[in-house]
Amino acid sequence: MGKMKFLKLACVLLLVCIYSPAFGWVAFNNADGDNDWNNANNWEDDGGNPTGAVPPSNEVILMYHGLGNGPIIDGAIVKDAGGVVGMGEYGQAGEMEITSTGSFETAEVFYLGDDTNCYGRVTVNGGSFDPYWVRMGNYAGSSGDLIMNGGTCTVDDILDVGYYGSGYIQMNAGAAITAGQLRLQSDAPGTSVVDLLSGTIDVTSFFGILADYRANTDTYMNIEAGVLTIAGDVIGDGTETGAASRSAIKYLVDNDYIIGYGGAGTVMYDFNVTNAGLTTVWAVPEPATMALLGLGGFALLRRKRL
Repeated sequence: MGKMKFLKLACVLLLVCIYSPAFGWVAFNNADGDNDWNNANNWEDDGGNPTGAVPPSNEVILMYHGLGNGPIIDGAIVKDAGGVVGMGEYGQAGEMEITSTGSFETAEVFYLGDDTNCYGRVTVNGGSFDPYWVRMGNYAGSSGDLIMNGGTCTVDDILDVGYYGSGYIQMNAGAAITAGQLRLQSDAPGTSVVDLLSGTIDVTSFFGILADYRANTDTYMNIEAGVLTIAGDVIGDGTETGAASRSAIKYLVDNDYIIGYGGAGTVMYDFNVTNAGLTTVWAVPEPATMALLGLGGFALLRRKRL
């Protein structure tokens, strides 16, 4: 790891450690009911008092005034280093929507479902969502959703889907996620679900699924018309154990951590064939599978046990 990258990561980790309402923050309360980030009347301080001002880009921001009361981003919002975003605090829900003309960029951590028993949701209907690091379900009982109906999401570092709580990603047509590392079920008892219904997820590193702690089927990736690509060869041979099993594609497919079409299809994968230098994972529905088998097939595949 380069020196500058190490220093940047150290700064982010420090902010994660010290982040607390005790350090001061502002909240989007949608007081005027127009869901406008740039409306000064829609902001309050950590005592619930109107600030009368849109927060500076380095401010810590919380959203917990319920679904429907989050900002709708239809312009460019840029948050510089120094202020994380917490969505879902104090037992409440928070959300944000990005339109086709909107963009949201932050150089810090973006929490979706931060506090215990809280819920956070970001819906991307186009435009772009570019956080440095995303963590969904930060504490036990919390949950976070990222719904991609289009547009792009670029996560410089880690896309954490379910930490101690739960995380959910839904990918629809025209949507694309690019991340440095994709983590599913980072720790027990967290759970993670990714519905790759369409679109693409492209990651440098696939941290995978914490198979050693999985006691049920609450954590999985379902691939339908979408495609997952991972840098390098991470297929494995299916005999991996312990930590090695969590990111080996063949092992995850063989053990139904990665399924196709809700279990009715076939997951397929290759390395350096569909995309040069990448492991590519996709799925076909059952009729298509039969046609491919009739032609002899052309890739490694595994039928989910029904």
